[in-house]
Amino acid sequence: MNNKELEDLFYKVPEEIDYADLLEDVDLEDVPEETIQKLTSLLSSDDDFLRYKSSSLLTIWGIKEGFDVLTQMFSQGQLEGMISHRLYGYDDTNRIILDALISYWANQSDKGDGDTARQDIFPYVCQIIEQAGNSYYHLSYFYYLVEDHVFSEYIPYLKYFLATILDKPEDNYWRIHDTLKLFLKVEPDYVTQLLREKQKSLTDFGI
Repeated sequence: MNNKELEDLFYKVPEEIDYADLLEDVDLEDVPEETIQKLTSLLSSDDDFLRYKSSSLLTIWGIKEGFDVLTQMFSQGQLEGMISHRLYGYDDTNRIILDALISYWANQSDKGDGDTARQDIFPYVCQIIEQAGNSYYHLSYFYYLVEDHVFSEYIPYLKYFLATILDKPEDNYWRIHDTLKLFLKVEPDYVTQLLREKQKSLTDFGI
């Protein structure tokens, strides 16, 4: 495939679709089978970016073959620095992967396989949370799973994340703000205890 064909494959929304501006927001049932086949063929490409883009889209749509390649690349450190934040330039790859993993779970859930997918994404989401303390990407899009779907298995990891970024409040205002709001809903006593230990208050973070 030439560059134009690859660009269309990765980004072009089918003409008949009027509810999505991005290809990843198109429902799987509306994605042409030819697109799925072409993306699947790229999973074995020697080009890391092509494998990343194809596996990411397939993961978003709940397709296991894409999930397996994306998580393998992530685990092997092949995706570090792949996507920079468009405004601030920090490595935003992990946030993009996290979004893909959440979508994978959601689409698998729609097919009745949510419990298995929940277990499948767990080690990778944990890694992303653990690495977030030393980076700048946001996790807040993921918090609804903890709050609304009781994904309580992530609470210990998020506690460590919050305690870590509270030590550098000047660099993490909004991440602290969002994570405190989550814990005020799921475990408010922890917020009181942690803020006391760190000698901070809710008002320090606009709450």
